[in-house]
Amino acid sequence: MVSQSVEEIYKEITKQTIKGKIFIDMTTVHPETAKKTAELIIKNGGDFLEAPVLGSVIPAREGKLTILVSGDRETYEKCKNIFSALGKSIYYMGDYGNASKMKLINNTVLASFMSVISEAFTICRHKGRS
Repeated sequence: MVSQSVEEIYKEITKQTIKGKIFIDMTTVHPETAKKTAELIIKNGGDFLEAPVLGSVIPAREGKLTILVSGDRETYEKCKNIFSALGKSIYYMGDYGNASKMKLINNTVLASFMSVISEAFTICRHKGRS
């Protein structure tokens, strides 16, 4: 759903002149969406970086997010100061789609961890009643 919304927004954006503009997308989307969006922006004369973040509200307030960036290396270098203002750890991941893949892997690990914690809590509650 988010991927579809992102695609629709960028299709609208590219109806305007975007030559020479840099777009930094910090949403969490499917890696293929990041690649298609990059192709669309570049085809229309813009530059694009995919930059999903790892972290929650508190690290965001403190400028301590982890930012994963994929895209053109030169464009990344131009935008490093933006990422430094938002995050403490910034990782350049290479080609489009790589940052989204790593973000989704991170989310999978976190979800697995939460599942194990939930199971452990349930076992503890059950054992406490016997």
